[in-house]
Amino acid sequence: MVNRAGKTRKKLDEAEFFLRRLLENRLNHPDFDYYLSAFISSARSIPWVMRAEFAHVNGWEDWYKNRTLAPEDMTLLTGTNQLRVRTVKQGTAGNGGVLTLKVAPSHMTDALYDFLARHQAVTLQVTLSIANGITPTTVTESMASSTCRLESMFFTVPEFPGLDIVTVCHRYLELLRALVEECEDRFFSAGTLDHLPPQQLR
Repeated sequence: MVNRAGKTRKKLDEAEFFLRRLLENRLNHPDFDYYLSAFISSARSIPWVMRAEFAHVNGWEDWYKNRTLAPEDMTLLTGTNQLRVRTVKQGTAGNGGVLTLKVAPSHMTDALYDFLARHQAVTLQVTLSIANGITPTTVTESMASSTCRLESMFFTVPEFPGLDIVTVCHRYLELLRALVEECEDRFFSAGTLDHLPPQQLR
């Protein structure tokens, strides 16, 4: 059996490496941005490497051009390409955080309601700290403090507004993995068998 260790598979492994680092650095900035840029760049290059590796194989070009993609997959490919272009031309990916905080009803005072209503269209700086016990709600003209629970936290980018970019990257990698596996199933032996050392053909 031929070991599928071609260039396309290695590029897929590289993208998986950067995705793991992205997960490990969710709370480390700017590391998170750097790994996001590296993942997007690596993942977007997988089809290019595939073309370089398999374009000479009979039937590959027709297969690649005639693949059908679901609308959501097309949206995913378009968005990731736009993200890659932006990271190349404007620097790192850049992202915004989405926090879901839950304030206990007993702490949701009229003053806090009014504060949030007045600032709903304003970018606020949020500071989270682990408190010992219950902190009473206090509100001033420019600041509010209360005991709350962090329900969720994720990072998003302009190309996928409101979505967790890590989840988007997972979906993107799964789409690429399916592409690579189908390509290998159809064309790997025909495309690489003639270039492998004799010991790998045994």
